[in-house]
Amino acid sequence: MASPRLLSCRTAPGSFADDHANLPATRAALHVLEVARCEEVIHVGDAVGSGPHPSEVVSLLTQRGVCCLSWRELASLLLLDETSNRRPAGRGRLML
Repeated sequence: MASPRLLSCRTAPGSFADDHANLPATRAALHVLEVARCEEVIHVGDAVGSGPHPSEVVSLLTQRGVCCLSWRELASLLLLDETSNRRPAGRGRLML
């Protein structure tokens, strides 16, 4: 497992999700973020699943150095209660 990376406040981040092992969609999303000059790219869930190209999508994301988060990691970052998908009372909000 790769060691975690911290994003610098000086970078231009971009994110995408829900490509579901669709290689053309993943390539298109990465191209849009490249044109937008995003220096850090974060995939926020559902990179693989029911689509036809799971291993190719994982290889592409790995080659591009994309930081991939699972739903559990994303929920933790956003301070969500995973059982209800709601923010617990009194918890803060992460602004991106």
